[in-house]
Amino acid sequence: MSDTPLETLAFERLRNNDNCEHFADNWIDEYRVARTAVYNLLNSGVPAAEPDLTDHTEKHVRDVLRTAHELLDGANGDLRASDLMALVCTILYHDVGNVIGREEHWKKIVDVFNETWPQKDAERPRLRQIVTLAGGAHAGKADDGSDDTLKDVSPVETGQFNDKIRLRTIAAVTRFADELAEGPQRTNRYMRTHNLIGKKSSLYHKYSSITNIRVDRGNGRIVLTYDIDVGSIKRRKLKKLLKMAYSRVWKLNWERQLARHYCDLLSCFKQTEATFNLTEHGVPLRLELPTIVLKDVGVLGKSPDKDLTDLFKQYRISRIVEEIRKSSGESD
Repeated sequence: MSDTPLETLAFERLRNNDNCEHFADNWIDEYRVARTAVYNLLNSGVPAAEPDLTDHTEKHVRDVLRTAHELLDGANGDLRASDLMALVCTILYHDVGNVIGREEHWKKIVDVFNETWPQKDAERPRLRQIVTLAGGAHAGKADDGSDDTLKDVSPVETGQFNDKIRLRTIAAVTRFADELAEGPQRTNRYMRTHNLIGKKSSLYHKYSSITNIRVDRGNGRIVLTYDIDVGSIKRRKLKKLLKMAYSRVWKLNWERQLARHYCDLLSCFKQTEATFNLTEHGVPLRLELPTIVLKDVGVLGKSPDKDLTDLFKQYRISRIVEEIRKSSGESD
C-alpha cells in the first residue's frame, strides 16, 4: 500500500527529528499496521452498515489526506513532525465510526481505535485522546449546541511523539479537508442509473456526481464547479439538486471561515468561488450565471442558513427552470 504525500512528509519529518530518531520507525510501522486494519474495516464495514451512504471507505480517507496536503502546501514547514503524525492519525480515524452506524459516528472513534491500533504501551492512551478529540470535532454539535465544534478543542499544546502538538490546528485541518473531499469519486454511476440507492440518499449521490472542488492556496480561494446536465433530470429533481448545491456553497464558505479563524495555517483562504455549468444533453445552456464569490459572512457559532439567491438573483431556481423550458421548446 503506497503512502500519500502527506504521510510521506510526516514520516520524513519524524525520522529527521532528533527527539524521535530512536522511535520513528517503530511509530511508522505501528501506523501502517493500524492503517491496514482501518482500511480493511472501512472497505467492508461501512457498505455493510450503511449501504446507501456516499463513499466513506479507504478511498475517502486517502482523498482527505490528499486534500489536507493541498491545504497545507507551502505551509508545511510550520508544522512539526509531531503535528504531521497526529494529523495523519486523526484523518485515518475520523470516519471509522461509520462501521458501527452513521448516527453520531464521530463519537465512536475510540471503540475502533482500541481494536485497531497495535501498540499497547503508554503512548497509546495519549494518541487515542488526540485522535478522538481532534477527529470527533469534524462533525456534530459543540457543548453549547452550536455547529462550531472547534472551539471545544483545547488550544493548549499537548504532548505526543516526543514533542508538542497543536490539537486545535489538527482538528481544523481535518474538518476542512473532510468538507472539501467531495466529488464524483464518492458515488457510483451504475448504482445511480439503475436506482440501486435508497431514496433518502439518492440526492446526496447526485450531488457528489456534479461536484468538483479545487484548493487554490496560491490565490487564497476554494473553487467549486458544478457540472449539471439537465437533459436527464426531471425538473422537480433539478430544483432539489440546485437547492442542495446552493446550501452546500454557503456551508462550505462557512467551513472555510471557521478553519481560517482557528488555524493560522489556513488563514490565507479568504474566499470561496462557485461556478455552475448547465448543459442539456451536452450542449451548454446560455443562462448568464456569474461566478459566485463569497468572503467571510455571518457568525461563527452557527452554520448560516441563507438563500444564495438573495445575493445572486440570476440563480433563482424559478428563473433557471423557466430558461431551460424556453431553451428546450417545452410548452407551459
